[in-house]
Amino acid sequence: MLGKLSTYLDQSRQRRQVVRDEVDFMTMCTLHGRERRQVRVVDLSPLGFNIRSGANVVRGDMLRLLLPIVGEVEGQVAWALTGCMGGWFTRPIADDRYALLLATIRTGHSEWKAG
Repeated sequence: MLGKLSTYLDQSRQRRQVVRDEVDFMTMCTLHGRERRQVRVVDLSPLGFNIRSGANVVRGDMLRLLLPIVGEVEGQVAWALTGCMGGWFTRPIADDRYALLLATIRTGHSEWKAG
């Protein structure tokens, strides 16, 4: 039992090696290919996301998240709790585009619309 827990913790630490950037902005998310709703993005990385939403999702669900600069990106839910979820993008965001995305969010530019 202890061996399984240790293995799980090691794998969890390895998955979280990617630095996540704290953000706070509202955008649109498409769930289940049809349900479109507003969500709050609370952290991002080129590989994934953490969002707040009242949506009913489960691990493995696919979604599309509208982001500044990069447009809609496809992701998959890795975990979900009441009111929040985290996951990864099916295609990582390129470093140069990610830097522009963060700059746009942090400077409050409204040149993009959240739906």
